Amino acid sequence: MTLAIGLGLTACNNATAQGQLANILGDHYHETFVYDVTNSHDDETGVYTVKLDFFPKGSTVTNFGAATLSDVDKGILVSGELVHGKYTYKSGCYYRITGGTNLMVPYASYRIQTENGVQTFAVQGKYEGGAFKYDKTVGEETKKGELGASGLVFDNNQIQQVLRSATTFSSGLSMSFSTPIVAVKDENTAVAKLTASGRSATEKVKVPYTEGIDEFKEDGIPCYRVSLSRTTAISSIGQTYFYAANDLTYETTWGMKHVLIKAIEPYKIGAESFERYYSLRSAVIRQN
Repeated sequence: MTLAIGLGLTACNNATAQGQLANILGDHYHETFVYDVTNSHDDETGVYTVKLDFFPKGSTVTNFGAATLSDVDKGILVSGELVHGKYTYKSGCYYRITGGTNLMVPYASYRIQTENGVQTFAVQGKYEGGAFKYDKTVGEETKKGELGASGLVFDNNQIQQVLRSATTFSSGLSMSFSTPIVAVKDENTAVAKLTASGRSATEKVKVPYTEGIDEFKEDGIPCYRVSLSRTTAISSIGQTYFYAANDLTYETTWGMKHVLIKAIEPYKIGAESFERYYSLRSAVIRQN
């Protein structure tokens, strides 16, 4: 879990780019999604849980990795936990909503990796003065670092959820941006260049979630396909996301916008290429 399900949208002060975004928690305060995780090279399975929580201005966000965020601006906390075999990955990013034209601007993020219950890697950082300033812990050693975060920038946590806020799915999505990546090895820590792109046409996708809904049980749910790729010195293969074309409704009052239905994350073991699949199992919405 490096650059796919653990990605997140970050600093964006470009008015044009911000104009492509909308507040996905505009009429409710909480969403939870659970995904089944499978590998193509073996039978090992996992579970990935994502939560989105709205916080009003002046709130305190507790249990933010190893920190507590005090007196925050109005915003959304996107947090995730992947449990897969002996590994657990926890990550989150707090996004500020500073006005009608500034949505999902990052404030802070974290990522924690454990193996058999023992922490092996952690990153805790904030976006300040055009830079991502962080503490990185590998084993028992902690050191500080800084990466550039100017222009259109995305954080390396929960990007797949924040891309849901794009308003251009129906006309074709196209966004290019940078993201600071803090890796275990210093030589792999860098600012990567990424592009998210998608067509206006939809295709139907079947996952465990759709099996329980009569409307989608037979053929699946219409989705927009979005590809995420990067051009950088760090070796990587692109990811693919499938977003629901229409709102998923709850009690006919609120709607969850462009829900991520399925994700495909290619990976390698040695010279061989495989794929990891994230398939939506359940979705819950709460007004407050």
